[in-house]
Amino acid sequence: MPADRREVDRTLIHQTKLRYRREDKRDHDIYTLVLSGTQFGWTKISRGTKYRTLDDSTLGKIARQAHLSVGDLKAAIACTFNWPDYARVLKQRSPGDAHKVPDA
Repeated sequence: MPADRREVDRTLIHQTKLRYRREDKRDHDIYTLVLSGTQFGWTKISRGTKYRTLDDSTLGKIARQAHLSVGDLKAAIACTFNWPDYARVLKQRSPGDAHKVPDA
């Protein structure tokens, strides 16, 4: 199911969801998640008019770069997956850096 680019943007940068930082570039927005000096994830989204709606393929790329499943990303967009859920995923995928991921 496609998603509106603005909804994905809000999901990535919202402090109770995924907590990414957005850097505005000319043709793409770059999103990074840095916790305690360690980069845990990054992705980018085109600003082109052709990309106002993101298809499942693009959502899959964003999810993979954010260390999520497509289902988890869609759940975050739908507000049923939030920071504690994402922190748990990050800790499982990066056990050596788990202490750098805050619970709240």
